Amino acid sequence: MKIKKGDVIVCWGKGIISWIIRFLESVISGMKYPPSHIAIAINDEEFISAEEKGIVIVKKEELEKNIKKYEIFRKKDLSEAQKKALPVVIKAYLGKKYDYWIYLHWILKVIYVFVPFIKIVFLPLEKWIKIKMDKTYECSELSVEILNDLGWFISVKDPQVTTPVNVYNSLWVLWQAGVVEKVEEYEEKDSLLKKIWDKIGFYIGIGWIVFIVWLILKLI
Repeated sequence: MKIKKGDVIVCWGKGIISWIIRFLESVISGMKYPPSHIAIAINDEEFISAEEKGIVIVKKEELEKNIKKYEIFRKKDLSEAQKKALPVVIKAYLGKKYDYWIYLHWILKVIYVFVPFIKIVFLPLEKWIKIKMDKTYECSELSVEILNDLGWFISVKDPQVTTPVNVYNSLWVLWQAGVVEKVEEYEEKDSLLKKIWDKIGFYIGIGWIVFIVWLILKLI
């Protein structure tokens, strides 16, 4: 993995949290194999990243061992002034708490996919969740805030509740427009057994969601 200051890495992680994120995103967005994490390079060896322990600096090697696929994007006209501004920008986010509430928001979005009319029931809960999410960050919101401060113009509807898929799609649009370049990509090959397990896990997850939706409908 070769990175430069200001590069954006889109990751497909190996852990259970990554699997949960990919599962929720695949239901919400319809994307078959969505990414689970976004991080931004602050130099040739380190990234700023939203981890379960908060917003921290992680070494390249540490990030690499936890991902099975990645794509690296680089802004073509990132100026020296923007590169110098990066440490100042990230300083405002380091040490902030991780946004665990985003998972509850995504679960509600998944429920709406199956039962759209139930959204009105959960509107007060959605508003409460957004209040709890204030001043906490998941990787998608963190990336959008930092990149837009550096002039990337990542277009998402609501940064606070966006997903890695939304950020990836925005990067892809910029790449197609020639604003950014994809400088590297890598994918670790899965064994047949792992592919089968991923398929089984997906349908088990769908089964649990259907059960939860059925339970909610029974209770209201």
